[in-house]
Amino acid sequence: MIATIARKELLTSLRTVRFVVVVLVCCLLTPLSAWVLSSDYLKEVEDYQGREDLEERRESSKEFVLNVNKPVPQLSALFRGVNPESINSITLKVFVGWNLPIAAATQSITHGLFPTVDLTFIVGVLLSALALMLSFDALSGEKADATLKLMMANSVSRSGIVLGKWLGLAATLFIPFLLGMVISLLVFFFTTGVRLTADNWVATAVAVLASLAYLALFVLIGVVISTFTSRRSISIFACLAVWGLLVIVVPQAANAVSEMIDPVPTSQEVEKNIRLFYNDFAEGLRRRNMDLYEQAKREGWDDRRATLGQYNNALEMAIQNREDVNNYEREFWAQVVGQERIGRTVSIVSPFSDLSQSLIALADTGPEVQREFMRQAYRYGERFFREIHTQRFANLAGPGYPELIAQQPKFSFEGLSLTRRLENSVWPLAALVIMNILLAIVGVIAFNRYDVR
Repeated sequence: MIATIARKELLTSLRTVRFVVVVLVCCLLTPLSAWVLSSDYLKEVEDYQGREDLEERRESSKEFVLNVNKPVPQLSALFRGVNPESINSITLKVFVGWNLPIAAATQSITHGLFPTVDLTFIVGVLLSALALMLSFDALSGEKADATLKLMMANSVSRSGIVLGKWLGLAATLFIPFLLGMVISLLVFFFTTGVRLTADNWVATAVAVLASLAYLALFVLIGVVISTFTSRRSISIFACLAVWGLLVIVVPQAANAVSEMIDPVPTSQEVEKNIRLFYNDFAEGLRRRNMDLYEQAKREGWDDRRATLGQYNNALEMAIQNREDVNNYEREFWAQVVGQERIGRTVSIVSPFSDLSQSLIALADTGPEVQREFMRQAYRYGERFFREIHTQRFANLAGPGYPELIAQQPKFSFEGLSLTRRLENSVWPLAALVIMNILLAIVGVIAFNRYDVR
């Protein structure tokens, strides 16, 4: 019986204007978004390759400054995440100072004026609203048209009606969405020439399942709201209010709450602390050089030995202070992670927040991969500078800096494994599934008390 009602609901919906709108959004807007973002993807890949080539050509000047670059995630053309503002290059320095993270240089100047219309935005904002437009009058509309009593007269269980309408309306949305996803992937492949790795294929499949769970939830929200109302006008206003609360208000409130509970130092405070590190470095170096001067005067050192001693002092203290600054940066980012964790916990009641977190985690375009890049870059820089300077001063007659630099392994960023990406997305996905189950139970209970007259 549930299958019969679902089939009837699907066939009825296919003849409505609402379904035509859903098809236009899924089969026109979604591929168009993929085409535009694929162009940005190609620019970012070109930028990455250019930075890599430039770094290769300046081998001999790396003893004090080193640039490391992050490759472009394959799925960033579909799920942008934090990619438009993410750090894709870091200038590491052996001397004291803030490591210079560089954000994407290929984004449009007008990027900040408009939201990024990627699949996360289309599914999370546009299709969720259309899901409610499909289902807001699933039961209240039947009552207004006096067809609900006829349906009940056929000995159909009330739970069967609720679940059948939910499944039928969800299928109405799933069909164009899946078609749009196939077209978008084809556009992405033909535009960029990318061939997804096995991990990214799995991540894409899970992302599609997460999107389906999200859309099914909003269809169910519309069905459940219609069990509490008797008129279409009330249903649609209630659906719009719930949509605004879950998609806009709760995620923004979660950000504000996390900032209040666990504030993070501002950029001005960070810069101030970095300057204090530099002052400590300069003062310590001044004292050590004064002691060195007194020792050189007592022992009659020549100018070359005194100069080399000063240089050794500067390098030794610089490397130590560089590690101190890196540790400070790690503490700062640990605070950022703590604030982010609070925000995610608070916003878990928002399906849109859960969808966004799961999609960017699966696409490897979230804040986790950005921090992993910084962690690997800092660790590589510390090892790189220590190795070449230690070897150089251990044997001044040995290989020079160009030879020592050439002997060091190249920086190669290892993105998050598929296992870690799935782990980062499991709780948001579980929240979406649990919401569907609980809301279906609420819908069945509410409709059992619904006055069909």
